[in-house]
Amino acid sequence: MDKDLELVKKAQGGDKEAVVTIVEKYRCVVTQKARPFYYIGGDQEDLIQEGMIALLGAIWDYREDRGTSFKTFAGLCVENRIKSVVTKAKRPKHSPMGDTVSLYSPISEDDPDTTLLDLVASTAALDPDEELVTREAVEHFSQVAKSELSELEKQVLYFYLKGASHQEISDKIGRSKKAVDNAIQRIRKKI
Repeated sequence: MDKDLELVKKAQGGDKEAVVTIVEKYRCVVTQKARPFYYIGGDQEDLIQEGMIALLGAIWDYREDRGTSFKTFAGLCVENRIKSVVTKAKRPKHSPMGDTVSLYSPISEDDPDTTLLDLVASTAALDPDEELVTREAVEHFSQVAKSELSELEKQVLYFYLKGASHQEISDKIGRSKKAVDNAIQRIRKKI
């Protein structure tokens, strides 16, 4: 029985020293797998840490009867985890919060004269603390609406905030009432 397989079996049996030995032995493999990758908002150490987490998972998930060596299995687990992290980091919803959206920008291409600010109740009567909290909430809402909603969801939200019924929205955008209902449910989850 090879040394790695022996260590993995011990680790799976609860031997913490075996886990430490495997982690130390494979750290250079993890570093090597992470080296070619980069992701926005993180650094190389973050990718190495994700790779180490994948290595620990590989220890627990490895099965000798699958006909592959632990080294190959661990390498694939680490590489797949790193690729997954990089892919997820590229999604628009993970873009930095520094990407701001003006409250005065049009909320819809259909009605360029209406802004998000027009749809929000007046804050003139609020005390300064309440006004600040409300402004922050509106800015956050606007950011989420612009960055995470699909075009369909933006259209549905626009008419929904104007008080249109699901059927009216359906008629205006030319989609089924069920599509409108589904879009509203997705919007609620995202916002």
